[in-house]
Amino acid sequence: MHSRWQGEIDYIHGKNVLSYSAHQAPLKITRPFKGPSGEMIIYLMESSPGLFGGDVQELDCLVGENAHLLLTTQSSCKLHPGMGEATSGQSNLFRVGKDAVLEYFPGPLVPYKDVRYRGNTEVRLQRGAQFLLSEIITPGRAGYGETFEYEMLHSELAIYWEDRLVVWDPLRLEPPKFPPQSVLGGYSHFGNFWCLSEKITAEHVDAVRRVLDSYSNVKPSNSSRSGQEIYGGVSLLEANGLVVRCLGNSGAALEALFHVIWSELRPLLLGMDAFQLRK
Repeated sequence: MHSRWQGEIDYIHGKNVLSYSAHQAPLKITRPFKGPSGEMIIYLMESSPGLFGGDVQELDCLVGENAHLLLTTQSSCKLHPGMGEATSGQSNLFRVGKDAVLEYFPGPLVPYKDVRYRGNTEVRLQRGAQFLLSEIITPGRAGYGETFEYEMLHSELAIYWEDRLVVWDPLRLEPPKFPPQSVLGGYSHFGNFWCLSEKITAEHVDAVRRVLDSYSNVKPSNSSRSGQEIYGGVSLLEANGLVVRCLGNSGAALEALFHVIWSELRPLLLGMDAFQLRK
């Protein structure tokens, strides 16, 4: 099954406007609404239980000059196996215009047993644009004993400033090739927080590092995992951005950490306070 959403957000007469939207089921969106700082907020929704083997989900979103979109999902993305070795996938294209802002905070990926998955995200930024992204990968349905029982998870992120490639970040996890405790070095969850902006300096990295220092950076033993310990770091990108990478034992803990980081960076970069998204 191929599901798709294509949308365009423009800034017209001082307001963010959804000027174009088309979807192909089971993917659809909520009615857009205005956030506390005037940003447009859109929730992506699935009318199906998730992605099954062979399914492809596609996003094509254009944020026009001076516009501001916060795009998120209703819940986590559940990845179900298909017949044989069928692979599910997501393909995202985000274009962010001059002085525009896109914040994309999808729910965690939850790969079920025997799943094969490929994800690809391409971001194209114009001068003055800003882009924030969080992503979390879980080990599967732990309550069903399906920890690291998926076959393969492969994702790629490519970010361009105009025509210059500044980020290419591939990730490939194949748990069957390793003992479960060594897939992520004894941790169960993996997360990234990306921030691309021409305003980013070493001072923003220091602000994020102070947040990380307030969390436990002690690696848990395989026999005793607290579920709250996080091992993470932050790096300044070669051009106009930073990335935070974290390992943890709880998706909720990583989400809480990323919210704190967002709360630190958003006022500095956008002049706007963070707020709690309703899920």
